[in-house]
Amino acid sequence: MDILSSLKSIAFFDTLDDKKLNYLIDISAIRSFSKDTIVYFESDVDYSLQFLVTGLVKIYKIDKFNNEIFLYHIQHGNMISELTSIDSESIYCFSNASFVEDGIILSIDFKSALFKSNIFLNPAL
Repeated sequence: MDILSSLKSIAFFDTLDDKKLNYLIDISAIRSFSKDTIVYFESDVDYSLQFLVTGLVKIYKIDKFNNEIFLYHIQHGNMISELTSIDSESIYCFSNASFVEDGIILSIDFKSALFKSNIFLNPAL
């Protein structure tokens, strides 16, 4: 799957014109993951917005006794990243995320200043 078709498969981006979609292509990447692969751990810091193109991701925490506490699933077409602020260049992870089945993630460079001003703060989004 290419980046443009991945962007078009996500409802979050369906109101963007071709110019903005082409800009996103330049700052995006597609990655494939196998079942049980960890996307991120609690307390990780990331610098990209991640959207699930295909597959199923489990969000969970681990308690002090090493028990897994299931929180929710993320299905295709949804954002995986947990945003707390759009003023920062980094994204702090507050839980663990792993693939329940094979899948694909679209990653967009969140540090890009033009992304925030031209895409993310777009009133249509």
